[in-house]
Amino acid sequence: MMLQKKKTPVSPNKWGYQSRQRHVNKKLPPYGRRLLTHLQAGKPIHNDIFIFIGGTEADRRAKSFWYGGNVALAYHPFHKPDEYCWPVMGNDVLIFDLLSSKISAQQMKKISLELLNAGALVVRYITPDHNIIQFKGDGYANPITH
Repeated sequence: MMLQKKKTPVSPNKWGYQSRQRHVNKKLPPYGRRLLTHLQAGKPIHNDIFIFIGGTEADRRAKSFWYGGNVALAYHPFHKPDEYCWPVMGNDVLIFDLLSSKISAQQMKKISLELLNAGALVVRYITPDHNIIQFKGDGYANPITH
C-alpha cells in the first residue's frame, strides 16, 4: 500500500504568483529566481525591469545590471517565451536586443504579450537601431519617436 501525499490548496501570494507546484511545467527565466526573491523580500524596484535578449552576452549584461542596483533578466531566443513564468507583475519592462535584430517582429510581439499577460504594465523594446517600440495591454505596438 502506497501512501499518498495530501494535496494542499494553492493560493496566490500578495504579488499574484502561485506556489511552485502550480507552475510545474514553467520555469523562471535566467535571474528570475533572484528577482522573485527580491520582490518577496519587499524590496522596491526603482526602475524598469531590464530584459536582455541574446546568448551568453545577455547573461553577462543581466548579471552586471544586478550589481549596479537595478534588476535584470536574460532571455535566450531559442526558448519559447511561454515556457517561462515571468515575475514582472506591476512593473514596467525594458527589453534590449543584443542579437542585432535577428528577432522577428512576430517573436517580439509574442514576448511582449507574455510579459503583459504576466502582469507587466508597459513593455518597451529598444531596437538595435535605437528606436523604441512600446507595447501596452491591448497588444498593439506603439512606436515612440523622438
